[in-house]
Parts: sequence; structure tokens; C-alpha cells
Amino acid sequence: ANGGVDTAHFYDSAGNDRLFMYSTYTKMYCDDYLNLASGFRYNFAYSEVGGTDNACFYDSAGNDRFVGTSAYAEMYGDGFNNHATGFRYNYAYSQTGGTDKAYFYDSAGDDTFVGTSTYAEMFGDGFYNRTDGFRYNYGYSLAGGVDRADFHDSAGDDSLFMYSTYSKMYSDGYLNLARGFRYNYADSQAGGNDIASLYDSSGNDDLVKTSEYATLSGGGFYNYAKGFGENNAYATSGGYDKAYLYDSAGDDHFSATGNQALLNYPDATLSVVDFDWVRATADSGGNNTRETDAVDFVLEFSGDWTSV
Repeated sequence: ANGGVDTAHFYDSAGNDRLFMYSTYTKMYCDDYLNLASGFRYNFAYSEVGGTDNACFYDSAGNDRFVGTSAYAEMYGDGFNNHATGFRYNYAYSQTGGTDKAYFYDSAGDDTFVGTSTYAEMFGDGFYNRTDGFRYNYGYSLAGGVDRADFHDSAGDDSLFMYSTYSKMYSDGYLNLARGFRYNYADSQAGGNDIASLYDSSGNDDLVKTSEYATLSGGGFYNYAKGFGENNAYATSGGYDKAYLYDSAGDDHFSATGNQALLNYPDATLSVVDFDWVRATADSGGNNTRETDAVDFVLEFSGDWTSV
């Protein structure tokens, strides 16, 4: 390409084709052909004829964007725009530099978004999109289906925030966000001092907390956090919200005052703020103690608690 705004189009064969799209050139090949275009501003590739075709996108040294949908994927930045339509598998790599961001969009079916500290992916019937090395990954559930988002921690100190409409998890070097997903699951198992914060909706919501996990659910959402050392739950948006708290097999301590209840496990803590109703149940064993001052919520106890 010697000048002008030039465009290259690539078409697949009936076999399993491979597409590689860089900021400066694109190539597509299979068993009996190889097509390469260098220096084109716009590159479009089509998987229409058959086979299991893969597309790979590579970033530039600048700030690039990747978009992955069930029908197409594209990556673009300063001076280039690469677009692949109909490919079953799309992989995008952030390796060269810049602050790169990825955006994942669902299909009309049941899809899954996965966010980790090193990669993110979204997949459903007929499509699979994945990014490696991107600083920011955003997943959107907009088209329908019963979609879920899974978050996984890093070896460092991670923070999780779960709302009725979106969830996000981040630490040094990454941020993953999922918006509009019916189900959100997060786990803390890689290490670090991880914190989970769960927030209610404007409706009537229920919190369930055991020594292993916490769930907060209501109309249209279900959020689940497992293995976090520090857990915080907030009921500040309205509705009549209830908290069901369960002890561990070890020695646990419950305390409450004002608008807050605290449950200390041997290896985790829970803070409950502004809930309308709280029940603390001790039926798993251990020497469980409780102390309470005046509270502005309904408080019930079940099982073996010793007042101190």
C-alpha cells in the first residue's frame, strides 16, 4: 500500500483456516494457500465456506481496543483496524505496549464470561473469544439468555465489588468487569489478602454467609463470593433485606451494635451493615460466643451461642 486509505479483504477456504492480524500486516492461510497484505489501514477477513477457522489479533505499541461478539471480532488502534467475521475462535494478545482494553458481548443464548488476572474469555454456542495480557476487560450481557460471569483472583491483594447490575474484580495490573449478568461467581484461592464487598438492590434481598462463601441475591441477580478473608455486605439501596449467618466448625465470635453486625471466623471476617433482619446460627461446632449492644435491626440467634 503506497498511499490512500487502502482496504484488504480475506476469504476462507473449506478447510481449517488461520488468520493472523497485526497492526502492520495481515495473513491468512490453509493447506494450499497463503495470502498476505502489508501496510493496509483496514483489513477484513471472512469465515464463510466451512472448516474450524481461528483468528489471532495482535496489539500495537499504542493504546488498542479489542471487541469480541458472537458474530465478529475486531482490534483497532492508531493507524490500523482489523476485523474478522464468522470465525469460531478469536484470540487477542496485548504484548507490545500501551493501555489496551477488551470488550466482550454476549449472544442471544446462554453465555459465560471469565475474568482472571492474566486472561479473559467469553463463550457460548458457536463462538469463543479470548484475550491475553489486557489490562482492562469488560463483559456485557445485553442480548438475552441466562448468562454468568466468573472471576478469579491473582496471587496479590484483590478487591471484589458485586452489585445487582454489575460486578468487578481488580488488583495491580488488571481489572475485570461484568455488567448485566444474572449470575456472578468469584473465588479467592491464589493468595493475597482479598476483600469481597457485596451490595443490595432496591428490592428485598437475602444474604447467606458461611465460613466458606457468601451469597447476596434478589430479583434478577445472584452474586457469590468464595474463599475471601474479608467480607463486607451492605444493604443501603432499599427493600427489606435479610442476613442469614452461619458458624464454622471452629470457634466463632459474633457482635452487633447500631446498624452493624460482625462475625469473626478463625480465618475470615464478615461485616453486615444496614440490614433489616439478621439471624446468627451456630450448629457446626466449636466454642461460639456473642456480644450485643443496642441494635436498630431485628436480631435473632439459633443454636449454641455463649454470651460474653
